Amino acid sequence: DHDARVVVQNVAPEDRAGARQRLRAYAAELAGYVPDYVFAHIDPVTVHTGLWRDLRVLEHLDGLLKRQRCRAIFLLVASADGARHTPEEVLAWEAEYDWPLRHRNDNGDLRETETALYLDAIEPFNRRAGQIRAVLVNQIGWDVAGLGRRMPPGLTMTDCLHGADLVFDQSIYEPFGARLVQAAAAGT
Repeated sequence: DHDARVVVQNVAPEDRAGARQRLRAYAAELAGYVPDYVFAHIDPVTVHTGLWRDLRVLEHLDGLLKRQRCRAIFLLVASADGARHTPEEVLAWEAEYDWPLRHRNDNGDLRETETALYLDAIEPFNRRAGQIRAVLVNQIGWDVAGLGRRMPPGLTMTDCLHGADLVFDQSIYEPFGARLVQAAAAGT
């Protein structure tokens, strides 16, 4: 039997504001600007998650944001195999080629389906888009050791759900959209 219980908690406005502030600080460290909007998607890299749908929506939003003169960042927190990169790898990649803004597929950074997602979808999107930057955070764990020097103190994975302006989850099939319920309970 599958236990479909989901822990949902109401989030106080001041807690949501704190999550939003921490998430924007991380986004600003990554992108080099404070985005007007932060979008997030937290899911494994699998066919059923429909991640290409996110990019189609982002293409549409990019045009709308251009007319409004706004910028956004899309944080895709996703891993293909659930394995964690070591802190030493992350720090080296961050220094060498600006991980997670950029990735390489010849050194263990990109794994399995992450390679096609990044090289065939995210990288081309970023070349075309003017107002949105898509960032693949392909790391399990959400801490300074796992996400590098730009990670602000206190930022948690839950902040992605509570502090984002929009949470994506356009799965092909989903028995229950737990992350969407958690985000909605926070007012996202």
